This record gives sequence, structure tokens and C-alpha cells, in this order.
Amino acid sequence: MYFEDLGLRNAQLSFRQIEDNHIMENIIFNELKYRAFNVDVGVVLKRTIVNDKTERKYFEVDFVANLGRKNI
Repeated sequence: MYFEDLGLRNAQLSFRQIEDNHIMENIIFNELKYRAFNVDVGVVLKRTIVNDKTERKYFEVDFVANLGRKNI
């Protein structure tokens, strides 16, 4: 979940989770939304075959930003 106001985020979390990487991720999300991007978050599945067995690995994707035909 991302917050528009980081002060409200911090207050809701009782100022327990003040980590630079979470705050920066929230700031980037807000900037993308401000610039009118549609922002998706989620997981990417990568399938590989090793020794005739399918292995699945999941990778977190912080953002996929879409604006018209532009995907970042």
C-alpha cells in the first residue's frame, strides 16, 4: 500500500517503520502518479526447465508505469 502523505503513513505505523527504501519507493510511486502514469505492482513468474522438470521463480516488480504506449 502506498500513501499520498508520508506523514500520515508514519503516524499510522506509529513511526515504527521508517526505512529509507520504503519511503523512497513511496515517493517514486507518488511521482509517477503525479505525472499521470498508470502504475501496476506485482510479481513476474519465470519458468525454466532443468533436468526435464519445470522450475518456477517469482520476482517482485516494484512498478510498471504505463502512459499511453509508453511502458517503463
